[in-house]
Amino acid sequence: MNALSARTPPEDFPSYTRAVYQAFDEGEYVQPGQVIGSDEDVYTRPFLRQAMSDFHPLDFS
Repeated sequence: MNALSARTPPEDFPSYTRAVYQAFDEGEYVQPGQVIGSDEDVYTRPFLRQAMSDFHPLDFS
């Protein structure tokens, strides 16, 4: 995703691609009070679930 965003700004990504990019981007940064190593479960996975639900509602209802 970083290689892609080096050529195309994330704001120009198609909606679903941008949602997946943002899910992983959120998991890259330690938030205040966050337990180290919890980024995947706390940030990335919920954002990915939301993206899948938003763009593929019949598969994730």
